[in-house]
Amino acid sequence: MRLTRALVLVALALTACTGAEGASGQGGAPGAAGPAGQQGPAGESGSTGATGPAGQAGVSGAQGPAGPQGPSGPQGPAGANGEAGAPGSSGGVGSRLVWKDRTGAIVPVVSIDVLSNDGAFVADPSGYVWRVNVWTGAVKEAFTFAAYPNYASTDCTGPAILDLNIPPRFVFVITNDLSGAYRTIPVSGVPGAGATFQSTRQAGGGCSAQTGTAFYSGVAYQDTAPATPIVKPASLFQPPLHPEFIN
Repeated sequence: MRLTRALVLVALALTACTGAEGASGQGGAPGAAGPAGQQGPAGESGSTGATGPAGQAGVSGAQGPAGPQGPSGPQGPAGANGEAGAPGSSGGVGSRLVWKDRTGAIVPVVSIDVLSNDGAFVADPSGYVWRVNVWTGAVKEAFTFAAYPNYASTDCTGPAILDLNIPPRFVFVITNDLSGAYRTIPVSGVPGAGATFQSTRQAGGGCSAQTGTAFYSGVAYQDTAPATPIVKPASLFQPPLHPEFIN
């Protein structure tokens, strides 16, 4: 009992002694942060912002695999000609067929008939062609003609015309020519075919009217005997002849 009464008295004494409220004290230091609360619900989407500036170019990537070949394009125009190449080396000399006599000398045979003794036509150093016996080497004129001069006049006067079917340079004689001259058709100055005549000198010397046209050479008779007479050579090779290939 005594203790209770004492406590009451103390309490009353304390009540009687309470004064006016004092000033607030200074704030204490902040307390530690509490734990994070739960995430709230997402808010509504905002409007799209402006496009930002372009970024720097990135590093080039590795080259990809080759694609399939495309179709062929149209043909382009022809290019300019290139420069001429250097000359090639000279080729070797080819072989050729020649005629030789028994000494091995080359004989200028123009043509030859091996089945005829007199079948070789051989050129002399002056370029005239003679008929030669292939076995004996005997030389004679290439041809003999019983030719009669023709004239453009009607009385066998004026320039005479011979119409002979042989090439120039082949030596011939005319049987009714008393001069016995060796003749040949000249290389130049031949009128050619188409020369006309109206009379012909006969073998006995008479003149007969005869109209015609030269079919072949139509060469002037006086032109067949050169100013420098043709002389028959004594020999043109040492018989017999034989063919041979040489390089």
